Parts: sequence; structure tokens; C-alpha cells
Amino acid sequence: MVKHLVIAALTVVVMLVIVTTAPARETALKVISNEDIGSYLADEDGRTLYWHKFDSPGKSTCVDECIRMWPPFYQEKVMPPDGANADDFGMITRDNGIHQTTFRGYPLYYFSMDQAKGDIKGYNFGYMWYTVNPKRFPFVPLYPPPKAPAKSSH
Repeated sequence: MVKHLVIAALTVVVMLVIVTTAPARETALKVISNEDIGSYLADEDGRTLYWHKFDSPGKSTCVDECIRMWPPFYQEKVMPPDGANADDFGMITRDNGIHQTTFRGYPLYYFSMDQAKGDIKGYNFGYMWYTVNPKRFPFVPLYPPPKAPAKSSH
């Protein structure tokens, strides 16, 4: 009986070691085009990625209520899309200990109101949130910016 318990315990330990040391799955990012705003980064499911104009390389200014509306995007490993290099992507640890993927040092976010693949409802939100075009990032947004479109076309 004791022998069976020891074997079972060792099996659980081995399984935990395998699971916790397994290499992270690489997430393929993509570039989606929209006739109104141009090209922008999206995750592998087509969810739009955003940046905040008050962030700086390595530092997020979106905290508290902001983070509920703009959840951080994080993948341990990303496969860059055409137009970007693996070195463009990195990671920061936010003040609350949460990891967040960066593009050229700037933290990336989702917008909680984007519900479908290709939604860009967060574009130009509050004149502070923008999509990430790998070919022209970072950029200084125009003020006043153009009217935000409703949805991208694929």
C-alpha cells in the first residue's frame, strides 16, 4: 500500500515538473488592414492590439479603472508578423506584478469593448488610444484626430 502511494506521489511530481517546465507556445501575431486607419497589429484570433499615447517605453500609465477597460496583452513568446522583427517585442512587469507584452518598448493592450475579430472600437478613444502599425510606430497622433471607423474589413 505504501509502495503504491509513493509511486502515485512520484508520478504527480513528475507530471508537475513536465507541465511547469514545458516550453511556452509561440503566439503568431498578424497585421490586419482597414481602409480608414491602415494596417495594425492583432493577436492570432484577430483581436486588435492598442497602445496608449501617455505610456513610455517600458512603462504603463494605465492603472486602476483604466486596466479594466484596457486589459494588458501578454504572451510569453510571440511570432512577429511581416513588417516586424522578433526584437521589436518584449515584456514588462507592471507595478502590480502582471506581465505585459511590449512592441518597441511600448505596452500593448486589448480594448474590452472590442467583441469581434477586427473590431477597432478603441481606436482614437479619448484621443489617447491607437492601433499599432508596425511600419510607422511609434508615431505622434494628430490633434484633432480623424473620426474613428466602426469596424475593419478583412
